[in-house]
Amino acid sequence: MSHQGKVRFCGETTDGPQGRSVLPIEIAIAADGAVSGASVRRDDSLGTCVRDVVRRWSFPAPTGGPVTLEGRFELTLGPAR
Repeated sequence: MSHQGKVRFCGETTDGPQGRSVLPIEIAIAADGAVSGASVRRDDSLGTCVRDVVRRWSFPAPTGGPVTLEGRFELTLGPAR
């Protein structure tokens, strides 16, 4: 399953109301490209699932050392259609 697929799975299996959600995230990437930290601005099962998925990712080693990325995921909540 792709990285995107794993994040989408979090939205499909989360408890709570169905609909759409925007999930802000901050990802710290170490000098070797490993994710050294992930922070999701949502304190529930969806936020925990996405954070745990992202922490297992790796990226190409960034030029110049560690970096922090900020972004967001837009998810559809509830069973896949």
